[in-house]
Amino acid sequence: GTWFLEQSGSKWRLRDDGESPAAKLTLDQELAWRVFTKAVDPQTAAAQAGLEGDQLLARQVLSLVAVLA
Repeated sequence: GTWFLEQSGSKWRLRDDGESPAAKLTLDQELAWRVFTKAVDPQTAAAQAGLEGDQLLARQVLSLVAVLA
């Protein structure tokens, strides 16, 4: 899927549409679950991901952790 994380003031919103993103990060399904469960380090993931725009901002996503239920 495609999602957009948008900052509005001091809040963040996850949206399914966006316009002119400051950064774009593209991960395939296999890499995404490995990134968000810390099975791969951010530097290795960055080398395999597609990063566009603000590189520093895009790389921050590679440090996120997801709780899977």
